[in-house]
Amino acid sequence: MGAAPVHAPVDYLLHLADNALVLGQRNAEWCGHGPILEEDLALANNSLDLLGQARLLYQHAAALINDDADLARRFAHLRGARQDGRLTEDTLAYFRDVAEFRNHTLLELPHSGPLAGTATSDRDYATTIARNFIYSAFMVLVWDRLQS
Repeated sequence: MGAAPVHAPVDYLLHLADNALVLGQRNAEWCGHGPILEEDLALANNSLDLLGQARLLYQHAAALINDDADLARRFAHLRGARQDGRLTEDTLAYFRDVAEFRNHTLLELPHSGPLAGTATSDRDYATTIARNFIYSAFMVLVWDRLQS
């Protein structure tokens, strides 16, 4: 009897892509609302970088899924596939249910509330910067480990 197929690389790619997508979208909420113009533009550019990372990771995951019959069956329920049935980055990013996303919860939390109990408005820029620092410091370790 053959070994069960290993799908961990695709699951991990989706985890990394989901993290980048969710944080990129969360950061983009600041566009036009930053404390000063320079910070507004910097965070918007950071959002674009994260969305670019997500695109690359989703493209790679889609290629792996499309080349593996077992994986293709696992993701066959997704709407938005091309007419030939192949998945795309958009299918993985925008046509999965909420429960299928594998991002860290920290990245989807609002800009205040659970992260900053002392926040006096619905947006706390310091909370956003702290979240980005924590995520970025963590991802340096992740990318270094994945390289070795």
